[in-house]
Amino acid sequence: MPAWFKKDRLALLLGDIACFFIALVVTLAIRSSSSLTGEMIVSHLAPFSILFLAWLAVFFIFDLYRPQTTLFKQRLPGVIF
Repeated sequence: MPAWFKKDRLALLLGDIACFFIALVVTLAIRSSSSLTGEMIVSHLAPFSILFLAWLAVFFIFDLYRPQTTLFKQRLPGVIF
């Protein structure tokens, strides 16, 4: 099993994919004045999956799926604000 493939990293990856999909559905629901259909989601899923993969590649490049240290967790609120 590769070193990057661990349960916590897999959970983060799947969570990011789920958030991307939910964001797409919510955006389509807000954008469309009519009711949201499955056909509309499927038609937008292919082009946006390319963007999803690009974002995941950026997350891997910047090493966002590595376990965070305790020191970084304590500094995180200050870095965000």
